Amino acid sequence: MRKEDHSRRPKPRTTPSRTDNWICLYSDGAVKVDYGDVVVGGITRDQHGNWILVFNRRLGQCSVFNAELWGILDGLFLLHSRRRIQQILLQTSLWEFEHILKEENAEAYDIAKLAFDKN
Repeated sequence: MRKEDHSRRPKPRTTPSRTDNWICLYSDGAVKVDYGDVVVGGITRDQHGNWILVFNRRLGQCSVFNAELWGILDGLFLLHSRRRIQQILLQTSLWEFEHILKEENAEAYDIAKLAFDKN
């Protein structure tokens, strides 16, 4: 089992509009330029920075824009499929989306790249 590297852990963002219960989805994509092969992955964390779930998958060939959208869609789909999280999402009246700089999103990028190793 791999030890979690806390130095790369994204800092939970807090804004006045967030409630006590919130979930943050970090997603990213990666491209093997030689082959045009695209993967996507991500991580979801709670308001304390704890992992909820991670995901990744190979998309084949597509644009970087489509890979970014698939990362968001996959993350939201997986969150919605979890009953406890589904209850939190249904109780949330405000959803926020923001762009995270690549330097702050290295963990999601690393998880996405793991999909290159899958068969």
